[in-house]
Amino acid sequence: MEAGSKAGYADCTVFAKGLLERYSTCQVTAYLMVIPTALLLAALSVRWTEVPAVARGSAYFSGVLAL
Repeated sequence: MEAGSKAGYADCTVFAKGLLERYSTCQVTAYLMVIPTALLLAALSVRWTEVPAVARGSAYFSGVLAL
């Protein structure tokens, strides 16, 4: 699992280089904070009691245990 997180960080670093050539550091950081926040707020509006247990477990695993 550690190798996957390192690969993800490396991808983010490599892809951010192109963005940082066109945009300021503050703009890139703002987008990297605003977009996940919007996705999180959308996830919070889900009626989790209506979601099947397998899907809830999958969301829990990918969102919490993967950290």
